[in-house]
Amino acid sequence: CHYGLTSAPASQPRNSVLSVLFTSTLAQVSTKIPISILPVWVRVPLVASIGIASTLAMGLAHPPAGAIAIIFAKGDRSWQDMGLLLFGYVEAIFFAMVFINMHESRTFPMYWGVRDPREWFCRKSDKSKN
Repeated sequence: CHYGLTSAPASQPRNSVLSVLFTSTLAQVSTKIPISILPVWVRVPLVASIGIASTLAMGLAHPPAGAIAIIFAKGDRSWQDMGLLLFGYVEAIFFAMVFINMHESRTFPMYWGVRDPREWFCRKSDKSKN
């Protein structure tokens, strides 16, 4: 996503990190439910569906996050694995920023997911006067 779809919302850093963090946390928490109540064959698709629907509702579309929910919902991953995954995501974003921005006609990221900090204290009526 980061290298091929640089302007797509799914490849932006905010969407990547927050959707992966949300779905992997949801999956890790779901593994605490006993197998007698929620069998693995039900938990995996349920967590993936809830994770994908929730990230879309929050505006954090990032397709690999659904696959990450499946991997972590199986129950054979730990919180340390989640930390390594997030570190890898931050590292991938960093290298994408370095290599994509070397090219004159390409820019990454297109946005960070927050408004321009210069506009935080500026009212809409103040902008219209300029």
